Amino acid sequence: MRRYLWVLPAILLPLLVWQWTQRMAVEPAITRVVSCPNLPQACALQDGLQLRFDKAPVTLQPFRLYLTGMPLKAGTASFAMQGMEMGLNRYRLLADGEAWWAEVNLPVCVQGRSDWQLQLDLETAAGLQRVLLSFQAGQP
Repeated sequence: MRRYLWVLPAILLPLLVWQWTQRMAVEPAITRVVSCPNLPQACALQDGLQLRFDKAPVTLQPFRLYLTGMPLKAGTASFAMQGMEMGLNRYRLLADGEAWWAEVNLPVCVQGRSDWQLQLDLETAAGLQRVLLSFQAGQP
């Protein structure tokens, strides 16, 4: 019986650490909701930051998003639909010297919806900033 006493802490410790990290998650200093009528053209988001997709987004077809014009330390792009579970669609932004980018592939909604929300979480010198953008994706 004593040989198995280590099992309880081995199970509980990771659970407690996960719970603590969720509570300690840093909320962004600034959240901005923006609009962008034409994603393949550069859209001004904030403080010189510009967003551009390399082509109009279509589900099941990869496309790239680019961020330029603001020095970043790191960033992620998440895609979701309001009221619809679409799985994990989170991409880490990569730096190439001129821009931050991610290659994205959106899944198809079984209900035929195409209303997506992009959430950019950007780590800047001023702190964590969040940008929200709603858009429509085409169907294949």
